Amino acid sequence: MKRILLTVFFMAVVSYTSFADENDLSALDIFSQDIEELINIKVERVIAASKTVEPIKYASASTTVVTSYEIKTQGYKTLADILKAQKGFYITYDRNYNYAGMRGLYKAGDYNSRILILIDGHQINDNIYDQAFIGTDFPLDIDLIDRVEIVRGPVSSLYGGNGLFGVINVITKNPDKNELSFSAGSFDTYQGRITLQGNFFENGYFLTSATYYQSHGQKLYFKEFDVPGVSDGRNYRGDYDKYPSFYFKTKFEDFTLEAGYISRTKGIPTGAWETIYNDNRNFSIDERAFFDLRFDHLFQEKYELMVRLFLDKYTYKGNYVYPEEIQNEIDNGDSVGSEIKLTYLSKNLRIFAGAELRDNFRQNININGSNSGEIYDFRHNSVNIGTYGGSIIDISKYLILNLSLRYDYFEFYDDGLSGRAAFVISPYKNGIYKLILGNSYRPPNIYEMYYNDNNQTQKAPEGLKSETINQAELIYEHYINEQMTSSLSIFYNDINNLIGFDIDNTDGLIVAKNIDDIQLAGVEAEISYLNVSGITGSLSYSYTYAYNEKSKNEVKSYPSHMLKSRLAYPILKRRITPAISFNYLSERETLSSKMLDPVLIADFNVLLSIVMDWDVSIGVYNLFNQKYFDAASIEHPMDAIEQDGISFRLKIGGKF
Repeated sequence: MKRILLTVFFMAVVSYTSFADENDLSALDIFSQDIEELINIKVERVIAASKTVEPIKYASASTTVVTSYEIKTQGYKTLADILKAQKGFYITYDRNYNYAGMRGLYKAGDYNSRILILIDGHQINDNIYDQAFIGTDFPLDIDLIDRVEIVRGPVSSLYGGNGLFGVINVITKNPDKNELSFSAGSFDTYQGRITLQGNFFENGYFLTSATYYQSHGQKLYFKEFDVPGVSDGRNYRGDYDKYPSFYFKTKFEDFTLEAGYISRTKGIPTGAWETIYNDNRNFSIDERAFFDLRFDHLFQEKYELMVRLFLDKYTYKGNYVYPEEIQNEIDNGDSVGSEIKLTYLSKNLRIFAGAELRDNFRQNININGSNSGEIYDFRHNSVNIGTYGGSIIDISKYLILNLSLRYDYFEFYDDGLSGRAAFVISPYKNGIYKLILGNSYRPPNIYEMYYNDNNQTQKAPEGLKSETINQAELIYEHYINEQMTSSLSIFYNDINNLIGFDIDNTDGLIVAKNIDDIQLAGVEAEISYLNVSGITGSLSYSYTYAYNEKSKNEVKSYPSHMLKSRLAYPILKRRITPAISFNYLSERETLSSKMLDPVLIADFNVLLSIVMDWDVSIGVYNLFNQKYFDAASIEHPMDAIEQDGISFRLKIGGKF
């Protein structure tokens, strides 16, 4: 272990961290273009940090961009893999969903409701659980990602309640050539994709893509079910995972139309919610569809108008096998809405204002039993109207002031008001200081407010309050040279009325409560490197300390120390690119106050350019076959869930 840690510390490192406008400069394939051309495209603008275009160097938050080049060379398979490699992120998996903790705060089983996920600016979180899908349930094939903008810290002043901890904006690729890919891996896992692209007229294009994924899953063992004469604790068939997904994008002059669909079926092998163990009829289906029509136009070179119309559809289907019957849950969350934003642009001033309307015309939860009939039938609809505005003021060549404010009206919740102020100071050429002050909020979602399975395992709460957070952060970024940059962030968050699930001792039922008031402080440091030879990587360290004012105890569900490193190093005239990454996590606490052992996970991938526009990727995940666990949420009978050991993937892809 000591040798491995030393390897991490002394790796040559780096990461390509630059941002861009949604529709500018698609990243080039390293093997179809000269790598120097790829690297010299400095995508220097970002949208997600301020909801308007600004140079990344002066972005008003701790920001990172992960490019398609890094995704390809590192062999990332899902959005969860991408986030796991980034500073300040803690990713877990309960054999059904992936969960993301961020900057010291992690709530097992919260469905990622405090992180906002966007695809080209379109919200992906559903309107029942506010769930941010980041695993195989993410509706976009990872090969269609041009880059991922990651903004840390509260951003409710721009995006509303889901942006309590941060926002992740996934930017899709523009057309290049038709593509085909196939992969096979451990646990009988297979995936295939075909993408067709084309241009029409002078200012138009289309892209359409279809993907199918299937995995038989692991053969699992849980000691909680190892009961002589009843079960040996093994689950041979319940970890399966499969989905089809489709994506379409077209652009003609100022209009862009996007649509996506996924229907992911996942076996639930953990005996969650007291279901029968090792019965492959326990499963969940998450079906997600979205439609987005956007108009962007620049008037008189100084007025930028954006108008967006959108439609979202979410369906959850759960099948739960109990000794006495099989229960079926069907949740439907559908919404339609629009957004308008006007931006004024001048040399030293950018002002923007916008409004967003979302009509959640269907937010229904229905549970039926094969013997008992209808158990729970909840039908709901709601309206949310948000208005926001902000400005980026170049006060002098040394100081930029970034302000934003948002007010949200909720039909059935308390209204929300949040704001943020950022001071960006450039005292000398290669150094930037950023001071960020702000507050954010998150209202309870439909699941937290109303879910009730007829008081069998869970009941609805009374009097839930909105979560609030006050933030202060100081960032220093230093550009050492054209290849190497470093950053240091010190942050403090005061979080009140944090919602979690607990057992009510009076009846033994699960219920949502405002259970925590947390004060959280931390530091993040990173050094990154990129040169014209394509050598990329990074080394980052994160430390956080969280204190619960209600329980008067330190919060230990999130690892206090995280050390992450990654390196990609092209050789043999860039025909072979080996890449390796390390992810160290310190102790984490489970719900029963048990401490999980520290762990160091290494992943290795090698990318081979076999012929023009075709390549092979060979990945080995959990390279040292470490045995480690993630803390389980309250619906699982076990305290911690074992994660995958060493696994492999072979992927072949190319353009035609």
